[in-house]
Amino acid sequence: MKFEISRGAVVGFWVGVVVVESIALTAALILDAKPGEATVAVGTMALAAATGWLALEARAERAQSRAQHDETIAELRESRFTNLLPMLRWQSPACGIYSSGPSISFIGGDPQPNRPRVLAIDVLCTNEGPGPARLLEVELKCDTGEKFDTDEIDIPSTIGSGVRLEPFKTRMGPVNAFEYRKRVLEIKVRYGDLLGEFEYETSTVIEADFTEQGCTAKLLESDERSALERRLPPRQGRK
Repeated sequence: MKFEISRGAVVGFWVGVVVVESIALTAALILDAKPGEATVAVGTMALAAATGWLALEARAERAQSRAQHDETIAELRESRFTNLLPMLRWQSPACGIYSSGPSISFIGGDPQPNRPRVLAIDVLCTNEGPGPARLLEVELKCDTGEKFDTDEIDIPSTIGSGVRLEPFKTRMGPVNAFEYRKRVLEIKVRYGDLLGEFEYETSTVIEADFTEQGCTAKLLESDERSALERRLPPRQGRK
């Protein structure tokens, strides 16, 4: 294999030699020392400076290597949690007015029309993520100030991957009197992964129109964020 030295490298070498010799001669004149001794002293200083520079470069390389290692570990850790990521999806809201009694029934055909009533707003909630969702907290807020509560939903509880709550039930009542009107209900759910490493939050807003002729509901907000965008920042006492 042919080994070539560029002209620039040769010129740089000789320039370096000239510079060192010039420094040595200057030091000799100042210190009244022999040129050879001054050359040795300057060379020693140059060697020490070069050694220090190499040490700094080695330290920088080690720091970069450590940062790359930490980044790789973080990516592997994130990949592991991605495989267990829960993802709740809201769909198909519905609402209705029911009569209260030993069993819940539609108003139609109710033999006791004066019984207290229950207002219901339901929505399908499906865990579309690859990992189970651990329900931790549910918050319901109605624009009328009426108190809605969850029904047949345990907190905490777990929704498996691909499992749908049919439906996610909320109820207000029983009440003896209520106003036929539209109501806007916000449902906010805080949930976590099965390992308890991260927590997430999702919400939906439903407009429910309660009328004597019938009841209809529609989604005003369904939370189209990705699973990672729903992740809550760490807080004290939680990783």
